[in-house]
Amino acid sequence: MTNGISPDILKHSVTRDDHMSVAQGGAFLLQFTVPVYGPAGGSDLPAYWSPSRDQVLRLSIHLESMWGSALGKAITKIAAQGWEIADSDESNLRVKRGQDLYLTADNGAGWVTFISRHLRDFLTTDNGAFVEIVRASPAAGSKILGLMHLDSMRCLRTADPEIPVIYRDRMGGQHEMRAHEVLMFADMASPTETFNGVGFCATSRAYRTIYKLAAMELYGYEKVSGSGATSLEFVQGVTEASLRSALVTAENQQVAKGAVYYKGSIVIPLLGDTPPNRTSIPLKSMGDGFELEKERDNAYLVYANAIGIPVQDIKPLSGQGLGTGTQTVILAEAEEGQGLAAWRKQWEHAQNERVLPETTTFSWSTNDIRDQKSKADVSLVRAQARAAQVGSQEITPAQALQIAVDAGDVPREFLPVDQTPGGALDDTEKPLVDAGVPVPTAPNGTPLPAADPRFADLHAALARLTGGPAAGVPQIAAKARDPYADVAELLDEDEAVALADEVSDG
Repeated sequence: MTNGISPDILKHSVTRDDHMSVAQGGAFLLQFTVPVYGPAGGSDLPAYWSPSRDQVLRLSIHLESMWGSALGKAITKIAAQGWEIADSDESNLRVKRGQDLYLTADNGAGWVTFISRHLRDFLTTDNGAFVEIVRASPAAGSKILGLMHLDSMRCLRTADPEIPVIYRDRMGGQHEMRAHEVLMFADMASPTETFNGVGFCATSRAYRTIYKLAAMELYGYEKVSGSGATSLEFVQGVTEASLRSALVTAENQQVAKGAVYYKGSIVIPLLGDTPPNRTSIPLKSMGDGFELEKERDNAYLVYANAIGIPVQDIKPLSGQGLGTGTQTVILAEAEEGQGLAAWRKQWEHAQNERVLPETTTFSWSTNDIRDQKSKADVSLVRAQARAAQVGSQEITPAQALQIAVDAGDVPREFLPVDQTPGGALDDTEKPLVDAGVPVPTAPNGTPLPAADPRFADLHAALARLTGGPAAGVPQIAAKARDPYADVAELLDEDEAVALADEVSDG
């Protein structure tokens, strides 16, 4: 490991041919593979679903500036949000490995870059976002070396649950990705089976509004800059030469004065003997009763709802006096149930079930003072209730401590013996019995002496691979010389490789 970058990551990643060194012609190849961006063409999207549709959706950030800014703000907000890695066995080694896994994601590019790329695909493509789990070997339980963002446009969803994705690298090579090698995310995944989990992203939901607001802004720009015609003007009784001379003279005078000269009309002279007469034919206009500011406000509301953020993130509240503070709190609380909140939950579940060890969990954290105060207030109320119950002798102090631990108000380490090991689990917690080192017992049920702590990780790994405490665990853990020989007899080849990887790192 050098500067947080493992030299093995690219070697085992499906993106290895996407990263060529300069000596191999990587710089020369790059000159021809950088995409050229331009405005999307047309208000109608290609059919759902098709790769060409996602190409247009991706370009939307270049089409309308406020939409691009709204996406940027939403992505930055998530990238800057805190997270934490915890381990129920209090293993500092596993916590450190989990932290390194995310801080060095994308082969060392780092968390912010990695998650920003991921979210941009999630919000701007119906195909969704993809993360490669880079492993040391093809075995499902082999050591995880790192996480890599995969370009959504290069990922093809299949109908095969064992090989759900085929990745196409920049050299044209196709790589089959097994279920344990890839994480797939989609916003509003389609219930239609034949779409293989393709979603309906934020950009799809807001595209018509994006295009309409872009056209409005373009109209205003052309009207002010004079770079586009807004009307045809037919002038009778004036020669073309006279008209051109007048226009040039007027333009020179305006430039000399530093004024802006509007050139939004195409003027066509018509020869004739009649007095000067003018007829105007509008080419484009906003229409009667059109209110630009109202249209913008409606568009910003559509943007906020599509992305799943408060509208004040796009257009801050102003001029509303004392009501602004209360409304800000209400909107912040409402955000918890909007679009990106579902993605955060999906991300937590994927990391805890598919990436991190059994005892290790990923969770989002917050430095919001209001959130911390709310939690402290609830904890205080529970503490007062427990104190009243102890005072009335409904429960004993030991039982009060047990209740406090189960509620999360007191660390579990403060409890000598957990009388309610089953307890309750939320969607980010893992069972302590399954996650920790099982306690070996004799045939009569008497607990045996604790296993050698040097083999605690081996003990836990074997229990996970065999679905529970195996008969040979106490004997294996007690052997201080070479426990691997006995373990190998209980496991198949893939499981043995996975176990060797895990224990050797411990």
